[in-house]
Amino acid sequence: MMSSQIALTGPEFETICERFGLSLHRASALSGGVSTNYLFDTEEGRFVVSVLDRALGLEADTVARLLDHLNENGLQVAAPWRSTRGKTEELVGAHVVSVKQFVPGTVHDVLPMGLLADAGEALALVHAIPAPEWLPKRTKRLANLEGEVAT
Repeated sequence: MMSSQIALTGPEFETICERFGLSLHRASALSGGVSTNYLFDTEEGRFVVSVLDRALGLEADTVARLLDHLNENGLQVAAPWRSTRGKTEELVGAHVVSVKQFVPGTVHDVLPMGLLADAGEALALVHAIPAPEWLPKRTKRLANLEGEVAT
């Protein structure tokens, strides 16, 4: 389900480009997803700028590192684009924004049945990539439907 669209201003577009080292040719709003997203066509390539509805945090850096790890291991995902200060998120006006390289495709609110096999194959590829040592380890166990602890 899509969040309400957050309209950025021309000066905010300029600040985003300045912070992330981009030369903007054109910006257009994208539909779908849970965040407000814009497609930026720049001299450096095509990027998705996401306006995040949350504060800056460590979690974003962990996600960015994980996306880098997946890309480095042959799985094409939206690679994070770091700001000129090396950050994955920047505060621009009243908004927290992140930038990722654009990957062509379609955003689905509900995955169509015809794509389930492809999604399963992609998930298998993700699980074939060794987890990096720095990735936080989860200590919780999943419970099955009868309430027993799954091992």
